[in-house]
Amino acid sequence: MNLRWIGALLGICCLAITPVVSHPMGNFSISHYSRFTIGPQSVDLLYMIDMAEIPTFQEKPLVDLNGNGTLEAREQDAYLAGKVEGLTGGLVVKLNGTRRPLERISQQLELLPGGLNLPTMKISLRYQLKTGPSQDANLLEYEDTNFPGRAGWKEIVVVGDGIEESSAGSIDKSQ
Repeated sequence: MNLRWIGALLGICCLAITPVVSHPMGNFSISHYSRFTIGPQSVDLLYMIDMAEIPTFQEKPLVDLNGNGTLEAREQDAYLAGKVEGLTGGLVVKLNGTRRPLERISQQLELLPGGLNLPTMKISLRYQLKTGPSQDANLLEYEDTNFPGRAGWKEIVVVGDGIEESSAGSIDKSQ
C-alpha cells in the first residue's frame, strides 16, 4: 500500500473531527453542589443544580412559555416559582435530629452554552437556617433527594468556625 495515501487518509480523518464542548459528566447528567457555611447563629446553604444539555432541552419548554426561544425574566420567575419549591422539598436538613425548614434568600437561573449548540441550565439557590445560640455540640445532617438515580457529580462542602468533625470536605473541588 502506498504510504502517501495512508497519510492523506489520516489527514482527512483529522480534518473531519471538530472539537465539541460538552458537559463534563455527559449530556444526560444533572449535577448537585451544596456549600454549607456554619455561623454562630445560622447556617447558610448555597445549592446549585447543573443540568447538562439533554435535561436542559427537556426543561426548556417549561421555561420558554411563549416559545420564542428567549427566556424572559417573567418566564424565568414563573419557572423558578414552581421548580424551587420542589427542589427545596428534596433537601432534608436536620439539626440535632429535627428536620428544619430552609428559608430561601435568593434564586437564579442561567442558560449557558453547552455542546452540540445546546444550552445547559444552572439553578442557584441560597438558603439560611436559623440555629440560635449554639449548644456545646450540634449535629447537622443533610440529604439531597433531588433527581435520584440521575448521573452527575454531587459535591458537599462545609466551612465555618467551630466545626469539630464532618464527613464532607472543606475544600471546593468543583469551584
